[in-house]
Formats: sequence, C-alpha cells, structure tokens
Amino acid sequence: MAALIGRISYYLPGLLIYIVFAEVARNDAAKKSPLQSLLITGGLTTLSGGVFVVFISLFPKFFITLLFGAHYVEAGNLTIVKRTLLYAEYFAEDLLLDLPHRQFVFTFPKILRPYFKSDKRLFGEVSRLIFSLLSNFFSLAAGRPLLCACVVSYQSFGEFARFHPHWHVLILEGGFTRFDRFVYLPIGADEGMLKVWQASILALFLRKELIDQARVNMLKDWEHSGFSIESETRLLSKADREALGQYVVRGAICAEKIHYDPASDTVIWTAAPKGFYKGKTETFKGFEFVDQLVAHVPPRRVQLVRRDGVYAGKVRKQWQERPTIYRLSPEGWQKGHPSQSQIVQSTPPEKPESVQAPDAWSKLRKQSWARLLQKVYEVDPFI
Repeated sequence: MAALIGRISYYLPGLLIYIVFAEVARNDAAKKSPLQSLLITGGLTTLSGGVFVVFISLFPKFFITLLFGAHYVEAGNLTIVKRTLLYAEYFAEDLLLDLPHRQFVFTFPKILRPYFKSDKRLFGEVSRLIFSLLSNFFSLAAGRPLLCACVVSYQSFGEFARFHPHWHVLILEGGFTRFDRFVYLPIGADEGMLKVWQASILALFLRKELIDQARVNMLKDWEHSGFSIESETRLLSKADREALGQYVVRGAICAEKIHYDPASDTVIWTAAPKGFYKGKTETFKGFEFVDQLVAHVPPRRVQLVRRDGVYAGKVRKQWQERPTIYRLSPEGWQKGHPSQSQIVQSTPPEKPESVQAPDAWSKLRKQSWARLLQKVYEVDPFI
C-alpha cells in the first residue's frame, strides 16, 4: 500500500495538470478533443507513460467519454482523415519514384508478440532487418549489388484493436546498380525468403536474450511456424500508391466502427462487412478497451514509418545530382527541386543567397480543405 501511495504521489502533479487540460477541452464543444486526436494518430508521445496509465486507471469512464464524446468525434475524425489523405498524397506525389512497386507484409507467430508490447522500440530493429533482407533478396536475384528503395511501416494493431505487430513494406520492384542503372525485378516472396525471415527473427531474439535455444528449436519444429510474408499486391499506378499510402498510416481505431454506451460502460466494435471478419461484432468493457488502446501508444520521438535505400533522406538529397533517378522522380518533387542543368542555365541572383526548397510535407498540410473534401466525397463544396 505504501508503495502504491508513493507511486501515485509521484505522478500526481502531472495527473492534475492533465485533468485540468482535459476538462477545459471537454467544455469547449467547438474544438476537437486533444486526447482523441493524439491517441488515434499515435501521438500520445509527449505525455508521461506513467501519468497516462494512472489517469485511465482512476478515470476510465471519463477517458472513454472524452475519447468518444459526441462533440469530438466529428472534428477529430476530420483531422485524422485530412492527415491520412495528405500523407498519402506525399507518398504518391513527392516520394515514390515513377516505377512499379510491390507491397510485402511480414508477420510472425503469436508467441513472440508480447515482446513487442514490453519493448516498444524493438520494432525498429526488425524494420532495419526487413530492409536488409529485401536488399539481399533483390541483389541475389540480379546477380549484383543493388541499391533498393522502400518504405517500412510498422503497425501494432489488427481488427478490434488487438495487439498484432506486423510490417507493411512498399518496395521498388528492383534496384539501382552503382552506375544508377535500374534493374527491373517483378518478383515476390518465395519459400527461401520465408525461411530467411524466420531464421533472422529467431537469431535477433536469441541475440537479445529474449528467448533461449530450446524455444528456438521448438519454433523450428512447428509444422506451421506462424511466420508469413504476403507479396501479391503490386502498385502500378499513382492511384494504387496513394490508396496504399492511406492504409499504412491509418489509425488503430475508426469512429465509424465503434459505439460507446455510457450507461453500461461498454464499447461495441463492428468489423467491416468485407474482409476476414465480415461484419463480426465484439463488445468490450470501457477499461478493457482503453487497456487495448494503450498498447498501441508509441514511445516519444519514434518513427513508425521509415524510408530506406533510395528513399532515405541522405540519398534523396543526391537525386538532383543523379540524372537517371531525377528523371524517374515524382513530378511534385521535381517542381521544388530543379535539376543541376536547370540550376546552371538559370541567371544567378544579384546577391548570393542560400536557397532552401520548402518541405513537401509542410506544404501539403497547408492545402485547402475544399480540395480534400472534394477528393473524399467527390463533390465540389463551392457548388
């Protein structure tokens, strides 16, 4: 009991500040709930984990009401939709080269999932491992070293917000040689890649002393290992890239699927009519549902979406100096980054000034609501 009191007193100042913040937001019906917006977009990283856990432990009903209150759902949803659409546009119009891409989805058995719940930075090591695995795979298929290009998106959730860590990888079908010659390889995962994926994950867990050799041998002996790689989805058009871009940055929950009943303190989640669950409904107690959501809150300053290879920040800075890659770069990126030949031919300014290209993601966030509403509902709001 003394330890519990000491722990609560340690977090009490931050808890009181947060309660005041939440109450002020709740009383302002014209604004969206900061907690709702932060949680659904995975942004509850500026709050102390301890404060957050204590808060929901003491006030689960208040948290649920704050999250799903009628005043906030519409405004919060629109903010999330806007951010998702803009990030998908950034994928299609500013990041991905004008070449065929393929999606790989990496999963592993349930017995290994709890380790990612206790160590929320473990996924970063797996993301780097996946890029290395794919780079070696395409280089081996080409018979020469290739510089690949991929975007690795980690998602910790599945349907009903269950803890289901997996990785969506958007990768270029092929890669570039040391002379920037592109080698086209329209191939997906095979049995050999699956075995390497299993061996790599088990070796990582063994090296970090998360499991022992006996557990490794047990997993290897399973007839159905639980490791899988799906690679049937190909992205051949801008529309495909934008649609998948929206999917890989979506939030853990969707307001259209859930309904909160304050009287019984229950959350009812209805799955989409299409897909694996085909409209199945599950009911959660308020605190049980909040407990599931907390598992998806990432640590501070952690990037869930990573760019590697040609799409890495350091390499993108060289695109203007590499004519082959520049010609394949998206049109939106080229507008803000003239090629080296265009820079030489242009008249130099009277006073030498450092020219910095505006950040594409920052510009997209400032785009008008009208264009995004027209994209979602296919209706011009000004007519």
